[in-house]
Amino acid sequence: MNQKIALTLTLALALLSRVSAAESTNLPPAVESAVRKLLNGATLGDVERKREGGELVFEVELMKGGVSRVITLDLEGVPIGTEIFENELPPAAQRALKTELGTNGKLEAIVRSIDEGEIAYDLEIARNGTTRVTTIRASGVVVSRQISAAEVPAAVRNAFAAHRAAGTAAEYFRAYEGRDIYYVVRFELPEKSVWVTFGPAGRVVGHEEKIHFTEAPAPVQQAILQRLNTTEHVRVVRRREGTDLEFDVLALRNGGLEAFTVSAAGKIDG
Repeated sequence: MNQKIALTLTLALALLSRVSAAESTNLPPAVESAVRKLLNGATLGDVERKREGGELVFEVELMKGGVSRVITLDLEGVPIGTEIFENELPPAAQRALKTELGTNGKLEAIVRSIDEGEIAYDLEIARNGTTRVTTIRASGVVVSRQISAAEVPAAVRNAFAAHRAAGTAAEYFRAYEGRDIYYVVRFELPEKSVWVTFGPAGRVVGHEEKIHFTEAPAPVQQAILQRLNTTEHVRVVRRREGTDLEFDVLALRNGGLEAFTVSAAGKIDG
């Protein structure tokens, strides 16, 4: 169940610094505003504009005490990923990382994020010339592993045809929920991505995509406004599982992140 998470963003606050007008000229207003709100005495390094998961994001390099990290901001200026180091993982997650690395894996990066209201760690691991992402929880439980198209069951691959309107299949993941296994496919469109979850027999069991605040139903917009008193720095993901339609909200607020879920009827969970 999703629940409110009020993160202090200690890493971000310890690393962001003054941003001059010249340095921030090319940033969208929401991104520039977010950076300014998180200032706390470090040095701003490179800012890279890129597409990640089919989404336009900004990777902001932050340096302090000789240490460099990257925080990823979306177009709304919401931090959706913070680079951390291996010794900053919880003990159980460190053990899971060692298992995932095995004898021939090379760790390229660890990114902390919030997934459906819970903290998650994306482990970028290179092996045999290919880098893939494994997502784990603080408990060390594996949420998903990135796989190749060839590793997707034939029944699921055959089901792709019914979703060609959703775009081109770009990434594949094997997801775990208890003893159940699902396959998540990211379909890429010109301006966005949609994530479709399939059961092993090819039946669609879930669908999610990032949307703009104004695309949410009126009751959802009202609930968000009532909770946050603003639409600034608010990220909304529309998620359907079976017949349930929910909206996951992540907001930059008072120097931290707040996460909660809103039903289509406007009821807040978290």
